[in-house]
Amino acid sequence: MLILAILFTLIGCSSRDEDLVETPKDEYITWKLNGTQYQNGTIYKSIVAGDFEISEGGQNLYLEVQYSGNVSVGQTFTNQNSIVRLGYEYPDPANDIKFYNASVTITAITSTYIEGTFIGSNAKEVTPSGVETPINKIITEGKFLIKK
Repeated sequence: MLILAILFTLIGCSSRDEDLVETPKDEYITWKLNGTQYQNGTIYKSIVAGDFEISEGGQNLYLEVQYSGNVSVGQTFTNQNSIVRLGYEYPDPANDIKFYNASVTITAITSTYIEGTFIGSNAKEVTPSGVETPINKIITEGKFLIKK
């Protein structure tokens, strides 16, 4: 009976072995804006010391963290301990939506990439002349991976 269980396991897994092969991590950024899922587009990035910036070209999302010091796994950045900018251009480059309550948490750091999550609330629409108007927008389930 034990031999049959092992044989069944081996036969059952043999077709899945290809699915289990680890593939290289690709860059991505994904998030929900008021419950609607968005992802990728063209990713632009800059990583210098503890600072990093990600811009996404499809929906014009931007995420920036300015921090003096080392970045570590589990570290969360907010406007209380660093400078965090999260927003997007809406409905086109005329106005920005800025999230004044934003946080970014680092979930993985390797020699080749940085991975993390982000959220944003307390949104305001900002005109080119600087007029700010509260707007009902929230970003949830934000995730990113950028290569170093």
